[in-house]
Amino acid sequence: MPHPGGTLIDPVAQYAHYNAIGTGLPQLGLSVTGGFVYRGSAIPGLQGKYVFGDYGAVSGPTNGRLMGLEETAPGSGVFTLTEALPLIDGNPILGHRILTLGEDADGELYVGTKTTGGVQELDGGLPAGGLFKIVAAVPGIATNTTLEPFKDNSIFYETPDNSNGAGDRLFVGNTANGDPRRGLLAFNLSGIVPGAVINTTSFVMRVEFGFETTPMSLHRLLADWGEGLSDSSSTGGQGTTADPPDATWNERLFGAEPWLEAGGDFKPTASGTTTVGTSGAFTWASGANSQMNVDVQRWVSDPDANFGWILLGDEVNLKTAKRFYSKDMSTASLRPKLTLNYTPHSAPAPPPFQTWLATHYPANLQGQWVDPDGDEDGDGIKNQIEYAYGFSPQSYDVVDNFSISQVAGPAASTDLTVTFRRDESATDLTYLLQVSSNLIDWTTIARSTAGGVATGENGGTINSDATLIGTIHLVSVTTNLAAGTNGKKFVRLKVDRQP
Repeated sequence: MPHPGGTLIDPVAQYAHYNAIGTGLPQLGLSVTGGFVYRGSAIPGLQGKYVFGDYGAVSGPTNGRLMGLEETAPGSGVFTLTEALPLIDGNPILGHRILTLGEDADGELYVGTKTTGGVQELDGGLPAGGLFKIVAAVPGIATNTTLEPFKDNSIFYETPDNSNGAGDRLFVGNTANGDPRRGLLAFNLSGIVPGAVINTTSFVMRVEFGFETTPMSLHRLLADWGEGLSDSSSTGGQGTTADPPDATWNERLFGAEPWLEAGGDFKPTASGTTTVGTSGAFTWASGANSQMNVDVQRWVSDPDANFGWILLGDEVNLKTAKRFYSKDMSTASLRPKLTLNYTPHSAPAPPPFQTWLATHYPANLQGQWVDPDGDEDGDGIKNQIEYAYGFSPQSYDVVDNFSISQVAGPAASTDLTVTFRRDESATDLTYLLQVSSNLIDWTTIARSTAGGVATGENGGTINSDATLIGTIHLVSVTTNLAAGTNGKKFVRLKVDRQP
């Protein structure tokens, strides 16, 4: 519909559909799933970032994308879009569309996903998906790795069907006639596990020959490109006829796919810039070029977006061209080198209850909800108590080892003894043995927290806390009921679980 008038406000960030062409925007998804500004304390590096998602990174597969947005400086009005938050298992999230995000009272965030295609599509008549909490990964030991490009190429303005895919030189910058050439480089980052945090980035190229000392910039490429067998020799600064799937000035895959813009599709803002002389080694380092870290982090998080960098020289002035050594140079020390310092991260150990669920419900999806008050085997023991006792929720249990006995004590009192099971591996549980005379007010007489040895309180005495089998213990507790208070007592075992 026509715009009704008034002032339009530009969006603070934007991206395109996965199949949109000609927009110059990153092609990231299908539909925005709104989120929250992270105000929690568990992940300090995420604080202040607006965390949101996209329902699906592409049409068809159920792979949603988790993203972030934050102001570069308070009040600046300039925002940075994190196109793929670093997740342990990769981002987009395979097999899960992002349907909703949620926030708890502590500011921690949750992601609700859908594993079937449509928003309202059911699986066997029921909703299908999972609910996940965003938690901090466990950092490992920082390490360095040095990589050479797995592909590189040169493209030439004045000979737009030429390339140099297998050549041992890369050509970048303006010739004496004002004809620019550009270098393309990409790196295989599959050896760095998703979820790793990139700390520093250093990229070194070596110049064999150049006319003048000039600045040169790396820009993140937005589309894939090819490297064929074309080879114009070490001094062939105009390239040679492209060999499919070579990239050329007009085509990213020669004879098959054009660039949206001749000369390459790339981010207009440089990721890194350095001054390059007429010979020797020159370094683009993330200390002065922090966007280089951002680029590599994105490629690690989302390998499908790893198209590498395009290297641009001064294309305004004449005689700025440089001849660099490429990955095909026979002398290994002269080849381009990308050195990364990164910290691998692993997923925190799942809560014991989730491990128990995975053991007894192997067909369930990760994060699929199981009713803690359910009783699938019909033995009268709720699922959470089955867990607390170390039982299977799918096998009928005849004996649960919960017993009560009483004997006469001194001065007309009664010694009440109760036994119950506990599992020392259930470190997310607190066992509370309680007594009451009215079913309203309960007094705790024994407690075991986080797998620890049971302790008595409020007159309760631990007789034993002995191993029954494996990690299962049998606890015996005695409390004395004074004369006049021992006419009627109710006993219960309360089990609290910390999610």
